Amino acid sequence: MQKLLIIILLLGLASSGSEVRRVVSLSPALTELVFHLGCADKLVGRSDACDYPPAAKVLPVAGRFAVPYVEQIISLQPDLLITHDLINPGISKVFTQRGIEVLMLPSATLTDYRQNVLYLGERLQAAGTAAELQRIDEFLSTTPPALGVKILWVIWDSPLMVGGAHSLPDEIIRLCGAANLAGAIPQAYCKCSFEWLWENQPDLIFWSGPPRDLRQDRLWRSLQAVQEGRVICDLPAEILLRPGPRMLEGVRSLRLRLQAYTAEVAPQTSGEKP
Repeated sequence: MQKLLIIILLLGLASSGSEVRRVVSLSPALTELVFHLGCADKLVGRSDACDYPPAAKVLPVAGRFAVPYVEQIISLQPDLLITHDLINPGISKVFTQRGIEVLMLPSATLTDYRQNVLYLGERLQAAGTAAELQRIDEFLSTTPPALGVKILWVIWDSPLMVGGAHSLPDEIIRLCGAANLAGAIPQAYCKCSFEWLWENQPDLIFWSGPPRDLRQDRLWRSLQAVQEGRVICDLPAEILLRPGPRMLEGVRSLRLRLQAYTAEVAPQTSGEKP
């Protein structure tokens, strides 16, 4: 919350109260949110990464992810430009000097998503805001059972990059009742050696890197999880790693997969006889 308030104050948005009629979004998560809140008619431009829902693809491309095409955006005459907080803050002056409000919102966690619903919903006067906040709060109020399994979340494989502490994968793993194998690594997204991985041996691997058959790789097939097929690679990573409306269902799907796994291995680990 403090981070969001700082961004708002820096951009001078707290005093902005005019009605928003035209919006350009450079964040896939925020584009989804605008559609989900019932404000698609306000969108006039998007980034090339904004690909959901399908209706978003018909909008003019006005930048890459958090990288604005200045002339294109100005030509679209938006009242509001919304983007991830990874954008260069200095670029906002180019737009604010032309009367375009700039809203840079962090989109790294589920908590960020709730704050974005709250602020953006109010700014767009969206009728669906209260319902979405209730949906999030109901989800967060449920405590999943502790599963006692360690998960490695692979972001990329060459070099090997995993989700560490305070990352979005770390939060999702905890919301599923599991433990993050890399949770003690202080960097949110970090490189690690295969030697470290082999020594720590995950119970399960969630693979969001490029598609590949790990059993055909000499190093990866040395892991017991790979040998026994304990690799999840068929849940769309873009749903889980994009803090937006579909993320809750993505976490529920992962929860069910992990619960099914623990139910399957429980008889094997509890002993054959009482």
